[in-house]
Parts: sequence; structure tokens; C-alpha cells
Amino acid sequence: MAKPATIKAAVAVLFVVLLAAVGLTVWSGSEKTQILGPTHLAQDSEGRVWVIANSTLYLLDAEGALLRRWTRGQLPIPPDWSGLAAYDQGRVLMGSLGSSKVYRVDDQGRVETIIDPAATSAGRFFSVYSLAWDPVSGRILVSDTSNHRLLAFDASGSLLSQAGGSQGGPYNYPNALGMAPDGRLFVANTNHHRVDWLSPALSPGEPLALHDRGRMRCCSWSMAAAVAPGGQRYASFLDNGMSAGQVYQFDSEGVMLYELSLPNPRPWVTSLLARRSDLLLADTSAEGFRIHHFNHTPRLLGEFGDAAFRQQMGQAREQRQSYARLQKLGQGLALLSGVGLLLGALLLRRAEAMAATGGGDDNDAMQRTQAIEPYPPRRFEDGLAANRQALMLGLLFPGLGQFRQRRLTPGIAFLVAGLGFGWNGFMVLYTVLTRTAEVDPKLLYGSLMVVILVWVASLVDTARNAPAADA
Repeated sequence: MAKPATIKAAVAVLFVVLLAAVGLTVWSGSEKTQILGPTHLAQDSEGRVWVIANSTLYLLDAEGALLRRWTRGQLPIPPDWSGLAAYDQGRVLMGSLGSSKVYRVDDQGRVETIIDPAATSAGRFFSVYSLAWDPVSGRILVSDTSNHRLLAFDASGSLLSQAGGSQGGPYNYPNALGMAPDGRLFVANTNHHRVDWLSPALSPGEPLALHDRGRMRCCSWSMAAAVAPGGQRYASFLDNGMSAGQVYQFDSEGVMLYELSLPNPRPWVTSLLARRSDLLLADTSAEGFRIHHFNHTPRLLGEFGDAAFRQQMGQAREQRQSYARLQKLGQGLALLSGVGLLLGALLLRRAEAMAATGGGDDNDAMQRTQAIEPYPPRRFEDGLAANRQALMLGLLFPGLGQFRQRRLTPGIAFLVAGLGFGWNGFMVLYTVLTRTAEVDPKLLYGSLMVVILVWVASLVDTARNAPAADA
């Protein structure tokens, strides 16, 4: 049996490794290392294609040849960039989550603020996820996703009308917008699991595409919608993990005509661009970072973009995968070092027991240690206080509270539950601070319930084993 001092040194090293592994995991999954593929597509009045990918704005010609690109530092638009729509004279509209404003950008990279909702009766946007422009009326339409509303502005940025505004209303996290030739607006009504059409005055109409559980079994969360000049209507739906999905073509009545044959693994389609003769799909999944090219048959034609653009996407994809590998490495090191700490705690307990008794049989040493430091606690009140302390420490640093009381099984449970609770709590806080897409609260609630159940079980265990209080 190793000496207690040696074991303590090993435990200290493992603790440092655990902290480093947790830090590596958090850093590799943080916003600073967030690499995204193409998330927004738009075609301007000259037929050119604009793409937002990896905090960069790309300008391609109609055939996919890369013309220009602007990185985050080259455009005076605060991150994160969201929303992209065609505008007049070869310009596009861009939204910003950071400033909650809408900007107009030309092909020379000149930027002009066109909508500041805080200066109007609209109030501040929570998230400008999608934009659309009506070339007939000149209206600019905005999906303020997390405020569950749609807004229409004129060219000067004055508010014309709005619809929705509450989660229980007609729009529940509306995402992508698509403008039809007749002026109607198509909306991916995500949390209502459908695609709706609206009149030019934003009056709700009948759903264009309802989620059909019989024919659309894999995916139910509408994410993108588009209508081609020839009338073809498309919508993408994501699975429950919001990481992959499917794209469908519908007729004018909302009946599904085709399920597009997408490449494997299934892409995460965040934007659709329906042109006169073809359809472009933005795939921002970890394996994707591509723009898939279909005709209206619909048949896959290949990948959109020339060699220079594909090289840019390939480099971004490799960078994202490198961060993902670092995150997995950190998670693996955290798991191994956590197991090592558990084993070290057991060995340290045995070594201290032997040292306290001057050596001898391990079982005798353990029995004598129990006689010296009896467990369970002498009073239930003491056990309650110990468990409260364990709960707090378990939430702040999972499992340490129970390990401090030398209780291995509850300590492991707190480690698992606390990590889940802490991670999901971090994700929810991150969502609130950065105004990104919402995290499923079921994850947080589930982890919290595990922590509570483990604590209750620990209290019951204390009550069962605690002897009666002294008279």
C-alpha cells in the first residue's frame, strides 16, 4: 500500500488535470471557437448569390464563382450576423444580433444602418433571424424570432405593421421568411411545427405546410422556407436534436410532393434559396459546410460554389472538427481524471486507516477507523446539515460535498448529476447573455430533478441509519 503522502500527491495531480480538462472542454465549446458553415443565403437583383458563413460575408456570381468576401473585422456590423435578404441595385440587407439593427450592404462593402427598432415604436429586437424584401411595395420584413413576432418597415425604417408578440400567439419562434411573387410572405413557424403564409398586410392565412406525422416522420421543427419564381415551394424541417433534417417540396395547397434525396449524413439545413431553375440548400452541420445544389425535379446536381469557395468552406470545416476533437479530448480527460480521483479517495482512505492503526489487516483497520470516526452521523440534524453542505458543494463543484463526507456512491451520483446540471445551466446562461437559439429546458429540468432525487435519497439514507438522539 502506497503512503498517504504519495496518494495525496497523485490526487493533487489528478485534480489539476481535471481542472485543465474542464477548462479545455469549456473553451473548445465556447463562442470564441464557434465555427459555423453557411447559415444564410440570398440572391440580389443582379442574380449574384450572397452567403453568410463562419462570420464572413461571401459574394458569388450566379454560377458559384467567388467574387469577394468580407470578414467580421472588415464590415462595421456587430456580431453575430443574422438575416440576409436581397435588396435593390444589387445590394442586400443584413441583420445583427449584437446591435439588433438591420443594415444595407453593397458589393463594395459599404454599410448603412437602415432600421433601428429602438428608435421606433417597435422596441428593441431580441433576435433578427431572418429578413425579406418586397420589391413591389418596398417593405422590409423582419422575423424577431425570440419575441415571437413579425414586423414590416418601409424603406426609411419606419414601422408599418407587426403581428404576433407572444409565445402563445400565432407565431412561436418564427424563423425563415420567404417572399412569394404575389407579395405573400412564407414563414417557418418553428415551434408550431408548420410553415405559414401571410398576406402583404401580415394577416395570417392558412398554413402552407403542416408537419405530416405519417409522411414526415423524422423531423417536425420547421426551419427554412422558400418559394421559387416559378411557384415551387420548399420547406426544411429539423429533427428533435436540431442537428439534422429534411427538405420537402409542396404544392400550392401545402400537400407534400417530394422529399428531397439529401446526401448522408443528413445536413442541417438552415437556409433555402429557391431560384428560377434551381434550389440551393445551406448545410451548416459539422460534416457539411456546403451549399447543396438541386434542380426543381428535384434532383441533386452537386455542390454549389467554385474551388476557391469550397476551399474556404473546407478550411472552416476542418477548424470546427479540430475544436470538436479538442472538446472530446477534454471530456475524456475529465472522465478519466474523475475516475482516478474516486480511486485515489478510496486508496487514501485505506492508507490513512492503516497508518492510524500502525498497519495490519485492512479489514481490521477499516473497522477501527469506523469505530474512531463513526458513520452515519450521531444525529439526524447533523446528517441534514452535512447533506445541505454536500448539495451546495455538489452544485458548485459536483460530488465534492459527498466525497468530503467519505460517501462514495452518492458522490458519484452527484458528480454525474452535477455535471449535467452545471453544463445545462451554463448553456441557459449563455443563451440569455448572447441571445442565441434557445436551449431545450427539458435538459436543465431533467438534470435538476436528478440532483434533487439524489439529495432526497441521501437524506433518507441518513435518516435510516442515524440512531435516536440522546435523551
